[in-house]
Amino acid sequence: MVEKMSDSIHRHPDFVNEKRRRKIYEWRAEDQANKLKGSYERAETDGLTGLLRREVFQKRLNTLIGRFNKQRKGDVGLEIVSLLVVDVDHFKSVNDTFGHPEGDKVLKQVADILKKYVPRESDLLGRLGGEEFVIGLQNPNGKGIEKAEEIRKGVESSIVLPNGKHVTVSIGIAETTGLRNAEKLYQRADEALYEAKESGRNRIVVAGLIQE
Repeated sequence: MVEKMSDSIHRHPDFVNEKRRRKIYEWRAEDQANKLKGSYERAETDGLTGLLRREVFQKRLNTLIGRFNKQRKGDVGLEIVSLLVVDVDHFKSVNDTFGHPEGDKVLKQVADILKKYVPRESDLLGRLGGEEFVIGLQNPNGKGIEKAEEIRKGVESSIVLPNGKHVTVSIGIAETTGLRNAEKLYQRADEALYEAKESGRNRIVVAGLIQE
């Protein structure tokens, strides 16, 4: 019986070797792409918590506010931006009493809680440095305060120090529906955080809407 030409070609050593080489090249290319992606993500995120580094968060928030400003001039889609600044209460005493490994553990646990309650890819999660975290919410639909309260309760109920004391956080919130920049929004949220800490900690203070 005469063998089909296509069957013969597909069994030819040169064809088989070329197919293998092509497959190996594809594997290597995919592996290299994954490595590059991993390197890029590591460059953007904080090594301890996996959240965005300060400068990366600031850059993305500036981009978000820029888009917000543009859309407020006539387009629709981005109606409000909420910024939450989260600070771990009495964190210095955690390091002083239990050591930095325990402090790092607390920071990672706080970061995990933020990820749990802020799962949308459109929102921003960052670590500003030390024990301070920051969240950028796009169109929270009036639930920015509710989200902050979930985080506050989540930290207090689930993070316990070796001495049995519960870790708590203070949160400052600022929201904008006017043409504002990211720096001003952060300043208002930080002022609200300061008020929360001065008034007893383990609480939320809202700076209110920026309309100017």
